[in-house]
Amino acid sequence: DKLTEQETPPPYRGAIGYPAKLDTKKEVFEDSILPYTSPYELLIDIIEEQLNSEVMCCVLEPTSLLQGNLVLGGALLLKRKGVTKSTTLSGEEVFYTDDDDALGNEGVLPRSMYVVECFSDEAVGMALASEMPIFVEEGICERAGSVP
Repeated sequence: DKLTEQETPPPYRGAIGYPAKLDTKKEVFEDSILPYTSPYELLIDIIEEQLNSEVMCCVLEPTSLLQGNLVLGGALLLKRKGVTKSTTLSGEEVFYTDDDDALGNEGVLPRSMYVVECFSDEAVGMALASEMPIFVEEGICERAGSVP
């Protein structure tokens, strides 16, 4: 089996550069070894673990400057998480969030929010993977369904 012969297994099903693998129902529902079902779940994990942030919302927005065109772009709103630390008080371990620790990133403090621009399909993929709604400007759906 080529999947098990590789040094590193694919991070998600269908990852580019890895051989395709057809699974039985038992493998899919009971024996699944892959931690991600899409590249967006992998991206969410990277945002949480490496950026120490969480996705707050996904947005679709018009990006065309030309009249009569409807071209949508996407955006994600990320919020920086605090650093969880612990200490022992009266023999009991207590966990707390240190709001002054920027993890070596000067000026990037917990609860800071950042808008990350992306393509519209990426915003939709992130919304589906994180099970959150997509915010769309009122009137865009009507404009998308009409011919100028």
